[in-house]
Amino acid sequence: EHENWTKQLTQGRNRLHSLFTQAGLTQITKKHLRTKVSREASVTLLSDRYKKEAERILKVLDLVELNLKLVEEEIQKALKKNKAYVQTIMSMPGIGMITSLAIKANSISHSLWVVR
Repeated sequence: EHENWTKQLTQGRNRLHSLFTQAGLTQITKKHLRTKVSREASVTLLSDRYKKEAERILKVLDLVELNLKLVEEEIQKALKKNKAYVQTIMSMPGIGMITSLAIKANSISHSLWVVR
């Protein structure tokens, strides 16, 4: 779920950046569009022709960021519940919090199928 929302956020930012490029505002880079405040400030530079579409994209980005934040809060709660296990797994190179939780979830679901 986290990966899905992250992809949607990137797609939205790319769509917005493309709009600036179409409008001839090539000085607005993807870096300018990372935060809500700078996105909103950048949109004011657009002509009316592009502004309405940009405002629609901004609304979508707000919703995506909200959902991403909610998912990240759930991940943090899950990390706290399984702190020792997750820290052990995360000590392995290349394993972050999301992967460690996925490994934990997989081991739980696998153990449900093991006949005792």
